[in-house]
Amino acid sequence: MGQEVSQIGNDLEGALCYGSGSSYRIHQLVDEASGMKYVKVVSYDELSSVCIYNFGATVTSWIVNNQEQLFVSNSAIFNSKKAIRGGIPLVFPQFGTKDGSLLSQHGFARNSEWIYINDKNYSKCSSQCATVSFKLESNDDTIKLWPNHFKCIYTITLKDNQLYTKLSCENTATSESESANPPFIAQSLLHTYLRVSNINDIEVEGLNSRHYYDQLENKKSYETRERVKVFREIDRIMSPTTTTTSVNAAGAGAGAGVVNNKDSDIILHDHCYSKNSNVTVDAELQQQQQLKGEHIPLTLKTKKRIRVQKNACITMSTKFTNKEMKKNTAFDEDNEDDEDNEDNEEEQSQRKSIPCDVVFWNAWIAKSKKLADMDDDGYQNYVCIEPGIGIQEPIGQSVEPGCTMHLGQVLTVNIE
Repeated sequence: MGQEVSQIGNDLEGALCYGSGSSYRIHQLVDEASGMKYVKVVSYDELSSVCIYNFGATVTSWIVNNQEQLFVSNSAIFNSKKAIRGGIPLVFPQFGTKDGSLLSQHGFARNSEWIYINDKNYSKCSSQCATVSFKLESNDDTIKLWPNHFKCIYTITLKDNQLYTKLSCENTATSESESANPPFIAQSLLHTYLRVSNINDIEVEGLNSRHYYDQLENKKSYETRERVKVFREIDRIMSPTTTTTSVNAAGAGAGAGVVNNKDSDIILHDHCYSKNSNVTVDAELQQQQQLKGEHIPLTLKTKKRIRVQKNACITMSTKFTNKEMKKNTAFDEDNEDDEDNEDNEEEQSQRKSIPCDVVFWNAWIAKSKKLADMDDDGYQNYVCIEPGIGIQEPIGQSVEPGCTMHLGQVLTVNIE
């Protein structure tokens, strides 16, 4: 396969690169403390990297110019049993908990052992980027909890100051009996913990013009502020905006071009006080102003911005007759075949965009103290901006046999 292997330590299973002239290397490693396997993609200059544990296919580190961009709790548990607190845990097939469900909170994807796909069609390097992929398929254990057949492919691409992640979940039911092949209803989410210098010094742009459900106050509301600060516990499920933007993420490598929708981007602004500023802040006044949606009149400068671009869609790629295609109204927009050709069997591929929700979360002080795997002051150094499918009403996304549900995000960081 054109595989190039080099050894860089006792804990390294292999360092490889598919493709000539690559600027990246892929390493398969073992965490000496926990014995857990993980994959590390690192640039040749060693200034940028991403680490993904096989357990949960959890991204635990994303470094750009020697600066960490993701938050992982110092108290996170690495034991191949409990989901890792921080990074980008994967939520599938269920968000939260549900009455009558056998699934634990957020489903089984984040605490299952995924398989690293060591194949040049899924994991490869080039002069511009590097892509790695992981796989999780239905098995006896998952079917006992959730009686559906599926295959999930999780693709991570590192490119310059960007991180691309895409979770694709296919309904792999194969019975010829239509009654034995119902669609499954699933939710998916990228539970992204973005690292911040201090929660008091951030603003989040792009949440405005969104309806949301406040899980703490158990009510629906609407966000009007152009920029939102976090000054208490927050837990919101936010719908897509109605504004129109166009994002082109082409050319970023396999599995990377996943963003091309009409929902507005979300931008995390991480501020710091100007060195020449002597402004002091009255905490009570600050909270009052935030409740009113007012900006704090401080001398601030942005030291980091992280843009979150997101996308969700359903695809179908299989062999079936044109007549059968016309029966599936969700995928018939471009299918105007002549009646004479209705019985021809051919390979078809259709794509349908679906809404992409966003969960906006920070545990704050009291809840952090209740979480065994979160430091008491851990809330100060992260904010969660989590793209998801089927989180907001109507709950869940229907996925027909042979169809695949895709959820993608592109994180772009700019540091001053």
